[in-house]
Order: sequence, then structure tokens, then C-alpha cells
Amino acid sequence: MIINSFAHTTMLLRLKHICNIVLVALLVMSCTSCARWREAKAVVSEADSLLVHGEIIEDTALLAATINTFNGPLGYVFARNDLSKAYYHMARNFYHAHDYATAADYYILCDRLKPSDPMYKGRVNSCMGFLCKQDSCFAEALEFYERANEAFVNDERRYANGLVSIAEQYVCLKEYAKADSVLQLASQYNIDSAYYARMVDVQALASYNQQDYDSALMYLMKIEHYPRNMGAKCYSYHLIVQCLYYMDQIDVSIPYAEYIIANSHQAGLKSNAYYVLINHAEKCGNISEVAKYSYLREDADRRLRYVTESYAEATIRLKDYIRHPHPSLYLWIGAGFVILMGGVGVWIYRRKSKQVAAEKQQMEAELQTWKENILQKLDRDKEDIMNEKRMIIRNIIMEYADEFAIGKSVWNKDKDVFRLADSCFGFVIHRLKHKYNLRNSELKICLVVLLDFPTKDCAKMTSYTEKGYPTIKRRLAERLGTSSGEMRDFLIDFIAKII
Repeated sequence: MIINSFAHTTMLLRLKHICNIVLVALLVMSCTSCARWREAKAVVSEADSLLVHGEIIEDTALLAATINTFNGPLGYVFARNDLSKAYYHMARNFYHAHDYATAADYYILCDRLKPSDPMYKGRVNSCMGFLCKQDSCFAEALEFYERANEAFVNDERRYANGLVSIAEQYVCLKEYAKADSVLQLASQYNIDSAYYARMVDVQALASYNQQDYDSALMYLMKIEHYPRNMGAKCYSYHLIVQCLYYMDQIDVSIPYAEYIIANSHQAGLKSNAYYVLINHAEKCGNISEVAKYSYLREDADRRLRYVTESYAEATIRLKDYIRHPHPSLYLWIGAGFVILMGGVGVWIYRRKSKQVAAEKQQMEAELQTWKENILQKLDRDKEDIMNEKRMIIRNIIMEYADEFAIGKSVWNKDKDVFRLADSCFGFVIHRLKHKYNLRNSELKICLVVLLDFPTKDCAKMTSYTEKGYPTIKRRLAERLGTSSGEMRDFLIDFIAKII
């Protein structure tokens, strides 16, 4: 009896000793991490502020370091909400870089931590729903949108818009009665004209899916001139184009298709618009137009394939998350054991200052490499967009070439030709005048260069001699910060940067 009591007491003392070691280790970790935690929390606060204005922290490596700071036993206990926000902001960075699969991974990490802020809980589920919708996984999208609205219940604007998203998924699932019911509920909210237009878009989509193209067009024409962002307007125009195509009214759809091509960033919408233009050109027997639009459509299709593959990979991960929302019990047990043993290990490990310094140096090098890779990818994406804009502008110049032909009456007055140029080329004359303080004669030189007139005609249209014009052009190019030979490309880029 005495022996057993002694053994029991000894065991309790050993357990107490182990617990004390773990507590000391955790205390040491917390003290040494205070400065890093303050910096990490400041990064999260900055990201929150940018989110309000629809912006992101472009330094992805900084966000990765913030996540690394919080991603530990103490972080899960004392900074769980900050860590979930950091995951969300990292997801947004990858989304804007068009890496939707990695974005989905970070959205999942954020949602698994159950952010305490309802706005973040709603946002992350809404984002996951959007990714599923883009891959036509409407059942999964519906589940995420419903989860989002549970979080948005006290935010009227977001809740109402969430109802419209839910109704849209029911339409895509061909459950039209449920869609109508949700839209009836959504119609009780009077948010703004853009919100009303969204509801009408869903009604039009329901009619379109049921091949009732007349009704769909009736809905869409109601909101044609409503003030909305460019993406929403392009989506409505896409539905109009599709309806008119199936109604064999391709001629009527051309202005809408051209608007989509000029303003949409969605490769799928642009591909469909080019398809309509190709059909129209074939109908008119315009072989050159067929060739031009076929080439442009191939480019749009290449971008579409990349985007589609990325969305598909994202939905694979999101579907798995729906099936397995939490790590297994064994994983939690293993993680607990690792955390316990790691606490003791870190306490010992941190005494080896040289090894810690080497680890830190290696991590910084890896983060720098990661940052450089991300920046390179973003630069490539920006250049692709810029090249696409340049191509569009060159096509627009070709389309309006007849309006500026030599001998046209519009050249009789500077204000007339300048007004026409502004309406065709994104207010280029107005912007050049105010940015570089150019005279009318200099603005006219810019215009004839942009139109790619021969040197002889340029001199004639600007009232300079053929011999003296090159010198005048060279001096003007130097004022603009370019060369005479590259002046046209400079002007095209100038327009591209403002559209």
C-alpha cells in the first residue's frame, strides 16, 4: 500500500516537472516572438484597411512571413482571428494573380479557423462559391453562398446580394421554382440600381436557359442603360448576344459583341463575342474580317483554357473540403503531440543562436525567391493585358481610318478633328494636351502619327514642308520622352494605359 502510494506520488511529480518545462518553453517562445507578432498584426491591419477600398497588399512575401509568425501553437490560441485574416488576404493575392487553385487552398485554411468576424466568414465562403460557379459546379457554389449568407444576416447589402447569388445557382441547377422564391425574398430589399439589375439578369438567365429568348431580351432591355460596373454590363450584353444569335438576329447583336470585346476581361465572354463576329463576317462574305476575328478568338481561347484549368483545379480542392471540412481525429491527435513535443524542442533549439540565424537567413532567401517569382508572374500577366489592349487599339484605328481619310471635311477645323479623335480613341487629344501642354499644331502631328499617315501626307496635313516636318516631329517626340521612330508605339501605349 505504501509502495503504491509512493509510486503514484513519484509519477505525479514527474508529470508536474514535464508540465513546468512545457510552460517555460511556451513562455520563452512568447517573449521572443512579441516583436514579430506586433509587426505581423500591423500587416493584417494594413490589409484590412486596403480591403475596404478593394485593394490588396502586393507584397505576397510579407503576407507569407505574417502567416509563418502566427502559424504555431500560440498563434492558434492567441492570434487565431489574425491568422485566418492573413490566410484570406493571401488567397486574394493568388486570385488576382489568376492562380485560383492556390487561392482555394488559402480560402480553405481561412474558413477552417472559423474567423470570428462575420464579414470575413461571409466573404471567404462567397469567394469559394464564386470559384465553384466559374467551373459550373453550381451545387457546391450554392452551398458556399448559403453559408456566406448565414454570416451576412446582419449586413443588409451583402445579405441581399447573397440572395441573388443563391437564386442564380438555382437557375443554373434548373430549379426555377426555388429561384423564383429566393428572388421574391430578394425583391423586398431596395439597395440600388445595380442590385436591381442583378436580379433582372438572373430572371433573364432563367428565361434564356428555358429557350424563351423573347422574355430574356425583354428583361435585359429593361436594364440596358442602368449604371453598373463594366463586368456586370458585359455579362448582360453577353446574354443579349446569345439570345439574338439563337433568334437568327446576328446583325442586331454586333454592337453588343463589339462592346464585350472592347471592355470585358473575361476570356469566355470575348471568345463567344468573336464567334458571333466571325459568323457575321462569313454571312457578309468579308474574308479578311473572318481571318482577323478567328485569330483574335484563338488568342482568347488560349487564355480561356488556362483559366478553365485553374478553376477546375480549385473546385477539386473545394469539393474535397465540403466532404472533409475538418482534419481527421488522428491528425488532431498527431498535431497535439507535435505541438507538445515541439514546445520542448523549440526551448532547447533556440539556445543554438547560430543555427537560428542560419535558419532565418535561409527563410529570407526563400521568401525573396518566392516574392520575385510572384512579381515576375504579375509582370507577365500585366504585359499580356497590355499587348491585348495594344491589339484592340490598332484594330480600332483601322476601323476608323476612313473617318480620318485625307480630304475629309473633318480636317477643315482643328476642333472638329480633335473631337472626333477623342470620341474614337479614348480622349487621347484631351489627355495629351493637358499632360504635355501641347499646341494645336503639335496635337495634329500626334494624330497623323497615330493614324500612320505617310511622311508626305503628314507634312501636308500639318501645314509643314516635307523637308521640315521630320525635324518638327523629332523635337515633339523628345518633348514626349520618346523618339521619332517610336512615337506611334508611344501614343498607342498612352491610350492603352487610360482604358
